[in-house]
Amino acid sequence: MNDSVNVNLQVKIIHASAGTGKTYSLTNEFINVILSDNNFLDLMKRLVAITFSEKAACEMKSRIVMGIFDKISNQLKNEETRIKCENQLFRLRISTIHSFCKSLLKRFSFLFQIDPNFTVCEAEQSYIFFRRALSLFLENADPDALLSDIEPMKVKRFIEYMEQMHETHPQIFLGKPVNHLLTKSLYRCFEQIQKTYQDIKKQNSVLDFNDLESITYILITKHPESLNVLNDFDENVDFIFVDEFQDTNLLQWKIIREFSREWVSGIGAKSETGKKYGLYFVGDRKQSIYLFRGAENTVFEDAKEFFSPYVKSEFLTTNYRSFPEIIEFVNAVFDGQEGFPDQEKLVTCEKFSQKDCGFVEIKLFDKKGISIKDEKKIEYGWIAEKILALVESKFSVYDKKEDSFRPVQFRDIAILIRKRTHLEILEDALRRYSIPFVNVGGIGFYQEPEIIFLISLLSVIADPSDTLSLKNLNNSIFPIDFEKINTWRSLLQNNFASTVVDTIVMELGLFSKLSSQGCANVEKFLMLVHEMSNVPFFQMVQHFRRICTRDEEPKADVFSEQQNAVRILTVHASKGLEFPVVFLAGVEQGSPDTRKIKLMHKRTIENDSDYVFMVKNEKGDFFNHYVNKLQQEEKRILYVALTRARQILIITGARQKSVWFNLLNRYEKNYLPTEPKFCNKNIFTENFTRDTKTLPKITKKPVSLVSFSSTREITDFSDERIGTIVHKIIWEISNNLIPLESEFLFERARFFMEKMKVNESTELIKIHLANLEKPEIRQIIVPDKDAYSELQFFADINGESVYGIVDRVIIKNETCLIYDFKTRQNSEIYPTDIQQLRLYKEGLKNLFNCERIQTFIVFTFYGIIKEVRT
Repeated sequence: MNDSVNVNLQVKIIHASAGTGKTYSLTNEFINVILSDNNFLDLMKRLVAITFSEKAACEMKSRIVMGIFDKISNQLKNEETRIKCENQLFRLRISTIHSFCKSLLKRFSFLFQIDPNFTVCEAEQSYIFFRRALSLFLENADPDALLSDIEPMKVKRFIEYMEQMHETHPQIFLGKPVNHLLTKSLYRCFEQIQKTYQDIKKQNSVLDFNDLESITYILITKHPESLNVLNDFDENVDFIFVDEFQDTNLLQWKIIREFSREWVSGIGAKSETGKKYGLYFVGDRKQSIYLFRGAENTVFEDAKEFFSPYVKSEFLTTNYRSFPEIIEFVNAVFDGQEGFPDQEKLVTCEKFSQKDCGFVEIKLFDKKGISIKDEKKIEYGWIAEKILALVESKFSVYDKKEDSFRPVQFRDIAILIRKRTHLEILEDALRRYSIPFVNVGGIGFYQEPEIIFLISLLSVIADPSDTLSLKNLNNSIFPIDFEKINTWRSLLQNNFASTVVDTIVMELGLFSKLSSQGCANVEKFLMLVHEMSNVPFFQMVQHFRRICTRDEEPKADVFSEQQNAVRILTVHASKGLEFPVVFLAGVEQGSPDTRKIKLMHKRTIENDSDYVFMVKNEKGDFFNHYVNKLQQEEKRILYVALTRARQILIITGARQKSVWFNLLNRYEKNYLPTEPKFCNKNIFTENFTRDTKTLPKITKKPVSLVSFSSTREITDFSDERIGTIVHKIIWEISNNLIPLESEFLFERARFFMEKMKVNESTELIKIHLANLEKPEIRQIIVPDKDAYSELQFFADINGESVYGIVDRVIIKNETCLIYDFKTRQNSEIYPTDIQQLRLYKEGLKNLFNCERIQTFIVFTFYGIIKEVRT
């Protein structure tokens, strides 16, 4: 770096604390740079914006495009210039760091003999290729010779070490192993496996995400043509904008640094033009929570040092998300903590500063004398009761979109957890209290019955002697024609595996037999199969069988904002989101699990601040340093969790030491909870829905069997899961998917009961199903060309936009007959039933040109139909 200051270079680091408008700030900087140049059309081509997830890239691009429309395009009087400006929006270079690297490598692929049409493999395919490389190593290498200087170890343990190294970000291996025999010996083996792994990927014309970064870094630093690549970038880019800078790993930072090195030197082509150029970084080191992906919150210091004296720092502390009570609590918890400086403490925005209707509560449970499982049942039961109490009391929460207060709904509530260890207990508690919920990113994908079925089927096709998979098929809830298996096996001779699997799914008609969650899971499975199109069929099946015992794989996401359901998320999944009400559960889990550590690393001050690394050794400073690093990250994870809350924050957990517990325990007495009080766990009472203004949307469920408990009928006092099953079966009958015959009905019900864990209600279900066969009900639900099932409507009723789904509508002799199915165990008609059907009537009157509309309730438990005069 020259001693002289380059006056044309602008570098700004914006430290944007939680809820302070990070993306808004970066968008403004982007647009202001465009407005600062008279030749802004040309400048728009010379801007690069980078972030670290597809979701963040889409959000950033959306905001920038809208900003350019509002502040630039709409202000242009010249039509030709305006059209050019809007056309340029399609060419804006806003992407993830991986997409940026991918486009660069495709352009310069000839320098590495990379196939210019290479694809980027996902984690599943990458894992298959690595396991193939590992197998070849174990078959052909001499591990005893390579590991001769250490004690013998079991093959399983050796594989665990290799897989841990494979999952470690490649930036760690920019450094070197410490002088430790086990580490050096294992790393020698890993290098050989890695070389084979790279060869396999090259043969299949694929790169993984780590390759995109590693090869890009080599391209711009060590390749003979690196100067030409850098010059090309310099000539075509004037400004770099980096969002979510706290999620940057060291390798990504080095790539950004190398592209701007000549700018800092002040001797490149840009310095002679007199034009402005520079970099803008936006992020919050207090929210750096991706250490497992290689993220380093120290990159803020790296950037400040490298770009000194050009750096201007800005601190955004005004929080536009949370009420004063939340802000005050967060500031108190992290006061004086390392990495949480006073100048970055949050300040309540003026709009919320006078509002005092938020609160924080802490409820800790003693677990002396009881098991962890029993403690969790008590804790999660308390959370469920608290949720019901909030909803029943119609607690007023602030609606950001409407800029007004309204009664809290289930969709306003999020339960955040650090780990999914006790997730099943939490789900059971919510089901027990009939609380609708969705598990966002819920794990257990490979344990879902439809996925077990598909893996078993593919295993039998690949290996006819696989008796275990044959047994799974025989016991499967999906009927299978074993003659078909030979047909499908023969298709593999002339077709890709992905094509055959598509054919199997379609011929079996799985999508018509499954719930929304099941269909989404099958779609995800098909996607995984397509990603492995380069993998031999037998090897693909082996891979699925190997990983099907893992429970970390998330289920396919079927969540919709329209679903009135409590959301369950990990803290990591909640990043970037906000909720009116947040329950932070299981504070005792807020500590690093040192048992899972296999490979440790730390940065050094030598050799360009690379890393040194070693396999786990619980003795010595290296281990203590690494654990301390993990503990500091736990504090940042807690910060992210607490700052998701807008108005209400309720913290629960066991009295057990952890990083989180140690920070929160001291405030327990100041934030004692109000114990939940509610009339009945079935809170959908007449009082709950008397005022239609509390229901901007009809909350009657669109029936779909998903991984969460569907929203119940407004006045249904019966078990919600039974209602869901009966409604789903009626829908399938009406759509001619299953015949209205006892044998088929109960077989289908048994499938749903197994999936929803309804084991105690068999006789009750049989009563409902038997009543469906009564002649007067049969004629309502059988397929009919003039009838509609689960008919959706949108209507403007009394000045409000209302959305509803009607169970059954039949058009007969210019009369519209509306049927609503109730599964509760009483046949009384409530005022809310009348109100609900009145809304249906209003919503449908403009859909059908009928002179009359009649409304009915079908009580499936009693097998009777009652007309309701509205």
